Parts: sequence; structure tokens; C-alpha cells
Amino acid sequence: MRSSGQKHWYVLAGLLVIGIIAAVTVIVPRAADLWNGEPHPVADPDTVAVRVQERSRDVFLELGLPDPVVPGYNTLRSSRCKQTSLINSGRVDRKAIGVRHNWAVRQIDERTARAAMEKVADRLFGAGWKAGYAYDNEGPDWLEVGSRFEDPTTGDIVSVQWGSSRLMLVVNVESPCARIPGDHAKSAGGSFEWTTSTPFTVPR
Repeated sequence: MRSSGQKHWYVLAGLLVIGIIAAVTVIVPRAADLWNGEPHPVADPDTVAVRVQERSRDVFLELGLPDPVVPGYNTLRSSRCKQTSLINSGRVDRKAIGVRHNWAVRQIDERTARAAMEKVADRLFGAGWKAGYAYDNEGPDWLEVGSRFEDPTTGDIVSVQWGSSRLMLVVNVESPCARIPGDHAKSAGGSFEWTTSTPFTVPR
């Protein structure tokens, strides 16, 4: 017959085992979250590409630039995304992408570039966008200016840059990272590239 002391020890041991199991149940998933990170939201990349190019079109029309877009600087494609983990942030999330549209216009002088950036800023701030970085760097024989804006609703980013060395105004419109839906043809991951449309249609 067990003594009361033995019974008490068994009860404590049982509670300890239960506590360990409960702790493991909580800690292991959290450890996985810290390693892998919280998943990116899901978004259809083709739909996002349409939205990104519409953003680009709005900026292009707002600028009212005299020259056409430079073909070699006109790309609409996916960008890589890293996992959101704090511990393992260097790993690429192969099932998530961003969508980026880069384009540029040549033969833009400083005065035109600065006026164009002011137009974009006024338009985006009026639509509720927030300011990101801005820079105005100058050397003995060069000048670089640029600004960046973010849409607090979608996370989309618009950046505008100009440099005196090439006299080229470069615009970048980019979406935040999102996971590819499971029913998409490229749900397993991979690179995407879309055909641009007016006013970004590539001449044939």
C-alpha cells in the first residue's frame, strides 16, 4: 500500500508531465513561426500586376512628359520575397512574390524632373499616400534627386528618381509581397513577366 507521501509525489510528477506537454504544445508552433515567419497574405499575381500598371499609368499621365517611355527600362515582372521570420530572414519565400513595374523617360532636365516629382507628390498625398524617403544629393559634377511614397491601404510603393549623368527620370511602382494562390498555375513558385499595355506598350 502506497504512503500518502508517495501519492503526493505521483500527483506532482503527473502535473509536471502535463505542464511539460502543454509547454511543448505552445512553444513548438511559436518556434516554427519564429523560424518560418508569419505567412504573407494571399493575392493573385495577375490581378496585382493589373493594379501596379494602373498605378504606373496614373503617374505617367500626371507627369505629362513629352517623350515616350524608354523600351529598355519598361519591365513588368515579379520580384523575390524573403520570409518574414526574425530569426531566419535571409531565406527566400518561394511561394510569395511582389510585382514591380519599372519605366523611364530620357532627355529630362533638372527643372522638368523636379516639377514632375512635385506633381506626383501632390497627386499621391491628395489620395492619402504617405511619404517615404526623399534625397537630394549633389557632387562636383553630378546631381541625384528622388522620392518615395507608400499607399497605407495596399502597401504599394511609388518611387521617382532622376540623375544628371543620364538625364533620365526613372519610376518604380511595386506591390508588397503576397503568396500565390494554391489554384494558380504557378502556385509552386517561379518568376513572372507580363506584357505591358498602353502607354507602356513595347514597340514591335
